[in-house]
Amino acid sequence: VLAIQRGSLSPYTLPELCGLPEEHGSCYDDILRWRFDSERKSCTSFMYGGCDMNANHFTSE
Repeated sequence: VLAIQRGSLSPYTLPELCGLPEEHGSCYDDILRWRFDSERKSCTSFMYGGCDMNANHFTSE
């Protein structure tokens, strides 16, 4: 999200993907991932199952 904010977008405009909900996926792995929580306006970690994710899913904070 920081890289996007430093680009051509206004720092007050969030991409649509930042509003997507946390999605664990349909598989059973426990992989640490990060998402942007649009209500808190910050990154939060979650456990990802390994498949079937949306775009609000990052490998680092």
